[in-house]
Amino acid sequence: MGATVRILNDLGFAKVINEKKDFYQDVKNKTVPTHDVLVTNPPYSGDHKKKLFQYILDNRYDQMMAGDQSDSDCDSDSDSDSDSDSDSGSDSDGSESKAKDNKNKQKTKKKNQSGKGDDSDSDQDSPSASEEMGPTPFFLLLPSWTTTKKYYRAFIKCLADLHQYDREGPVAKEGEERPQKLKRPNLNAALKALSSDEAHNAQMEVDAGVFYVSPTHNKYDFLHPDGAGQDIAPFHGVWFCGGFKNEKIRNAAITRLLKEKGRDITVLKNLEEAQNVGLARTKEQAKERMENNPKQKALRDEARARRDDDEWQKARIKRKKIANRKHAKYNENPEAVAKPAAPAGVEYCRHFLSDKGCNRGAKCKFPHPP
Repeated sequence: MGATVRILNDLGFAKVINEKKDFYQDVKNKTVPTHDVLVTNPPYSGDHKKKLFQYILDNRYDQMMAGDQSDSDCDSDSDSDSDSDSDSGSDSDGSESKAKDNKNKQKTKKKNQSGKGDDSDSDQDSPSASEEMGPTPFFLLLPSWTTTKKYYRAFIKCLADLHQYDREGPVAKEGEERPQKLKRPNLNAALKALSSDEAHNAQMEVDAGVFYVSPTHNKYDFLHPDGAGQDIAPFHGVWFCGGFKNEKIRNAAITRLLKEKGRDITVLKNLEEAQNVGLARTKEQAKERMENNPKQKALRDEARARRDDDEWQKARIKRKKIANRKHAKYNENPEAVAKPAAPAGVEYCRHFLSDKGCNRGAKCKFPHPP
């Protein structure tokens, strides 16, 4: 039994699965175990965080679509077996079980997204999380600076849209005769559509159903296999808590944490509170760091030099093209050659007679002088 399993058992989770499996392969094969709670400390490098956010959005979307289909089946056949339980996340052929998280499951599972394994938690005496909360709650241990990233803003915006659809159902937009079917959220598309000037506001976390929990005085210490990672992180680790169905349940979770006595934790409801306690930088602080940090300054100077070189190359190519398309006698010495007078009723191309010349050639609607 590993430390993760033992600690979660001590916290009251009787069923914990922590296997060494490839998370991304499970997602691709649709063999991620059915679970009630997602708890993970993913790798911070590369695009692991983005992949995790996309998985959470996909999982929430699939739950909602399965719930809509389940309601439809119940309406069409009142004798259907709607009380059946399911404890397995996949059928024998590897496909997802039709029984979804909104059924009466008797176990709670935790999937470790780091690719090193998956964990599953269970408390047999309490109702499943999906019965109380609807969506699958998630608890992600991430660097505090993740809250300031544009891709995180895109994530909570997508999550808020899903929650709104779950509360209100399909709503026709202005100019539409009927509401459109909810599309599967795409984090990359949402990231491109998100304006860089769009300010983060406290309502974003409320709409998305998330909040943050951090140690009050000390950073987290991490236990790694020999030669992997740092024992003392250079940043503050923060728990990103979400997946709550509505604001009432989110507030209940926050209130419960605030009542915990003797726990060295700080509960933060939004980005502004994280900035106030120094766990996240404001735009002004981030800009100042970019200007004063030697490494960032070197990268910025390198980018500027690259840009200046590109602009010079483009200008050189443009000058070469202009020289090639001008009439020979004007190219040699345009000031020394008298510009020919146009015959009566004829207007020569003014671009041809200019220093730049005419780039239309035979397609020009004005005649060129001989």
